[in-house]
Amino acid sequence: MKLSAKKRLELIDRELHEKGQVFSRDLAERCETSMETIRKDLEMLEASGVAVKVYGGALLAQTGAERLVSMRVQGQEQKQKIGRLAARLLEGAHSVILDSGTTVLAAVPYINRMPAMNIMTCSLDAFEALDGSHHQVFLTGGKKREKNRSLVGFGAQESIQRFHGDICLMGTAGLKDMAGPSSHSYQEIELKQTMCRQCDQVIVLADSAKFRESGLHQWGNWEDVDMLVTGPGISPAAVSNLEKQVRIIQSPEDLKEN
Repeated sequence: MKLSAKKRLELIDRELHEKGQVFSRDLAERCETSMETIRKDLEMLEASGVAVKVYGGALLAQTGAERLVSMRVQGQEQKQKIGRLAARLLEGAHSVILDSGTTVLAAVPYINRMPAMNIMTCSLDAFEALDGSHHQVFLTGGKKREKNRSLVGFGAQESIQRFHGDICLMGTAGLKDMAGPSSHSYQEIELKQTMCRQCDQVIVLADSAKFRESGLHQWGNWEDVDMLVTGPGISPAAVSNLEKQVRIIQSPEDLKEN
């Protein structure tokens, strides 16, 4: 079946992360397109830091390589469920900080239905999706980071330091072999730490795929986190280990446990 450029990139990105390599001829046949088109797709993924081109195909650039926001399409249903759970944890809050990332973004439609709050975010996508006619919505300053459409740097830091949140919803690049949440970018480490310091309660959102991926930089320890909201599909051993360090929310029933 012939695929659009967007669908081709999503397919290649998914297979790289699942298998670690792809073959150009196989991709051309499956996508019903030319080898030249696949070559250009692989060059685009190489430029974004996801792939490394080799003879006959490409390899995953590195374990846990960061995906462009437009490619992070897997697990959307699970992310929506996590977003719904996270929004319920905001009940009664008056001020909230939202991190960047697609799992945090999934909470926004549910936040828009909640009583009015003051909301600060470094995420351009979250800022655009939040209902400014209902909530008081603030965007940090800072330098644009294209890969995850967020703002980073001194301007973002300064904005967060002037805002106090009851709760912050934080994302993570990966949790595999990590002693806490992580980021792919060193530019985000201090900003994420500042967000947590400026809030009374820290909640990390992570779909189950994050337990199979590693971030490059750990920005916090589990002792700095109040709750981890995640979905099904996590090994019992991982859950058992994490439960000793942080409260885990996987279903509405878990919200009733105080």
